[in-house]
Amino acid sequence: MSTQLRLSGADDFSRVSTVNKLAQVLRDAILSGELAQGIQLRETALASQFGVGRSVLREALRELVAEGLAIHKVNRGMFVTIIRSEDILDIYLVREVLEVAAVTIMIGRRAEDVDFTPIEAAVAEMRRVTRGRRTLTDERVRHAFRLDLRIHQLIVELSDSLRLVRLYRSLSAEMSIYFSNVRVFRSEYLEQHEELLEALGRMDESSIEAVKAHLHRPTAELGAQR
Repeated sequence: MSTQLRLSGADDFSRVSTVNKLAQVLRDAILSGELAQGIQLRETALASQFGVGRSVLREALRELVAEGLAIHKVNRGMFVTIIRSEDILDIYLVREVLEVAAVTIMIGRRAEDVDFTPIEAAVAEMRRVTRGRRTLTDERVRHAFRLDLRIHQLIVELSDSLRLVRLYRSLSAEMSIYFSNVRVFRSEYLEQHEELLEALGRMDESSIEAVKAHLHRPTAELGAQR
């Protein structure tokens, strides 16, 4: 005779699903730039627009806060996170620590145990989207920067370290917000990722130095602009 299993959260499953779906819609709107940096996320208007209760909306907004996509200001409400140049410099500092750690682990493994195919595919897609085009549409620029983030996420995943991957993903949302406002993807960005892929394939100390050099370029540009 079988016994029906009753889980404590089962009755609230549909509500959780609604929260997750709403959070994803808002997340996409922020990362695409449709909801601009600094804009207030007004509970009453959003709840009415999506036909949900304010408690459901608040749960969805809390997810965005946890991911760094939104910020709660006491007595003022929720706002889309603003990423300034000093924030990006700090993020790149942390990115370097995590990516260097990942590549250090990676070069200590046997070559046959490391699969570069996903990174190669992402670089090839970046090449397809950008190469041979004098100007890029806004959508192509956004796609190219999404591939940029994807490539670096895959580099960290080569470490097979769940904690490194988790830490790195916590930075991805803030990087996505920043890139959503960048309107130009220069041809040298593709070349830099092609060079980085080649260096990673050597699986030696030069791979680590290549990661450092790759991440130092944008921070040097940002530092010069301050």
